[in-house]
Amino acid sequence: MNRLANSAGMGPASGGLAAAANPLLGASLGALPGMMPGMLAPSAVGISGMAAAAAAAVPGISAAVQPVGLALPGMPGSVPGMDLSLDQGLLGPPSPIPTQCLLLKNMFDAAQQAEAGWAEEVEDDVREECGKLGQLLHVFVDRTSQGFVYLKMSAVEGAAAAFKLLHGRFYNGHMIQAAYQFVQVYDQHFRL
Repeated sequence: MNRLANSAGMGPASGGLAAAANPLLGASLGALPGMMPGMLAPSAVGISGMAAAAAAAVPGISAAVQPVGLALPGMPGSVPGMDLSLDQGLLGPPSPIPTQCLLLKNMFDAAQQAEAGWAEEVEDDVREECGKLGQLLHVFVDRTSQGFVYLKMSAVEGAAAAFKLLHGRFYNGHMIQAAYQFVQVYDQHFRL
């Protein structure tokens, strides 16, 4: 995906937001046992109870459970007054725990796509990037949405790696927001 870029110290490739660089995160976060610098505790992002326990039970993906969206004012791809984290898409509410299905939001602006084959190009880019992380079973570009691309990996670990790679990254000037989707709802909707 030649148009995919890290978001200036905010994306997974840079290790996330550093508590020292953002006074709102507070100095106490660095003292939590087993947490990498810049990670938020499950309670800090609204994950509690069984969702936190399930996320902690799957090695290597607890950092990928982030139900908070990234609609940042003034950022490319952000629409003032619109928080895409609240838009549930075709499949309803997101899964609170990692699954093998993802919804990538804000990948494109359909109103600005004039060239023929733009949706196929987006699909090809997603296939290319996610195919490096595991077996990709399904991709659907919702041409009538606010930039939504649905994908299903063969394993939760592949989807977690895709979440970590893409959430907060830029694609063609748009900041991507990733959310897990319920597998049964995904399969039923796309008839898989």
